[in-house]
Amino acid sequence: MSFYRKAPDTAKRKKKLMRLSGLTEGLIAPALVKKSAYLGQLIANWPQIAGPFATWAKPADIHPASNAHEDGTLTLSIHSGRGPEAMALQADILERVNGFVGFRLVAKLKVKQDLPLDMKAEQDTTKRAESSKAPLPEHPKATSLQEALARLGASIDAKSNE
Repeated sequence: MSFYRKAPDTAKRKKKLMRLSGLTEGLIAPALVKKSAYLGQLIANWPQIAGPFATWAKPADIHPASNAHEDGTLTLSIHSGRGPEAMALQADILERVNGFVGFRLVAKLKVKQDLPLDMKAEQDTTKRAESSKAPLPEHPKATSLQEALARLGASIDAKSNE
């Protein structure tokens, strides 16, 4: 007689490896579906939502507050150098996003300056800005440094005597 019981055949372990995503998908999927649905709507309609700053800012991520659909954080990818402008327009951006969604989805704005510059668009913008500027008046070229300094001194003298 044996005191050891043999495990039944139905309790055999699987000898295959399982992906971690297969184990956690059922737990995480409902939250990600809601989050990605809002982010997808924002990305698809961003030019209408953002208006004038849609060219240099794009929505990158939404982090909802803990177990709530309100008061989350919107992460924007922006062009380098636009951080202060984005933070100054924070209230306007949040108002536009929440107005589009219909409730207070986001309450905070986070900025990442990682959006690559579109060099061709930047060059076109620079060319347009340069062409709209009035040309600078031409000054006679000095033949020597001494003549240039003499003219500068004379102009300063004339302005101080006025």
